[in-house]
Amino acid sequence: MLDALQDALLDTLKMAPILFLAYLLLEWLEHRGGEKINRILGRAKTCGPLFGAGLGLLPQCGFSGAVASFYASGTVTAGTLLAVLISTSDEMLPIFLSARVDWAVIGGLLLCKFAIGLFAGFCVDLLWHQHRTPLISKVAGCSCHGKGIFYCTLKRTGKILLLIFLVSFGLNLLFLRFPSQVISWVWQIPVVGSLVAVLLGLIPNCSVSVLLSELYVEGVLGFPPLLSGLVANGGVGLLVLFRSCARKRDAWKITGILAGVALVSGFTAELFF
Repeated sequence: MLDALQDALLDTLKMAPILFLAYLLLEWLEHRGGEKINRILGRAKTCGPLFGAGLGLLPQCGFSGAVASFYASGTVTAGTLLAVLISTSDEMLPIFLSARVDWAVIGGLLLCKFAIGLFAGFCVDLLWHQHRTPLISKVAGCSCHGKGIFYCTLKRTGKILLLIFLVSFGLNLLFLRFPSQVISWVWQIPVVGSLVAVLLGLIPNCSVSVLLSELYVEGVLGFPPLLSGLVANGGVGLLVLFRSCARKRDAWKITGILAGVALVSGFTAELFF
């Protein structure tokens, strides 16, 4: 028990400096470029999925929620929203960078998510014709009540470090009771691993991307279920969508498409990895 606690604390502290620098850069991008990104998406029209898939790769706080609000107001298409939900990485990128994951893995994962989001977004827009009413609205991102970028960075870093510590501690306790090989084998069962990852990914919370990323870093999770889970996890996007979308049927349809795309992505990845 004490060893599990100590190992989790040390692993978390090792990530702290790199996470802080990564979030400092992201906070600067959000404060300086957040409104520009929102305006680009609002004016994207038929190229919405392209912009959405690209900009979604930036792990911005609440970005998927902002685009979900745009969709509910009729500013962007369902394909643009889907592209953002698929490509959004949330906490994966900072955690992988802090854990010094191979750049080939990080680049491959981001490229896969971009390509999947782009393809799925354009397919949805092609097959799902919808009427959009242009609407200029101010969408709030991650508010820190004007306390500055450093305060936001410290707050965000602290939250993620706490999540990482809890996940690491839980994994260490789990490893004490079950060999890591057994746990890894369960996750790598064809179909089952990807299905469980998708169900986790649909939970609208950034802690899911933390969990999946930590499982991969610890060697418990393989690449296919990781891809499935992260494709399905769009941060708080689905939560905002169901809260703000008047037509719940459309919200359920987008969720179903997202889950289906995530499953197909995982199954396809199993053929190559």
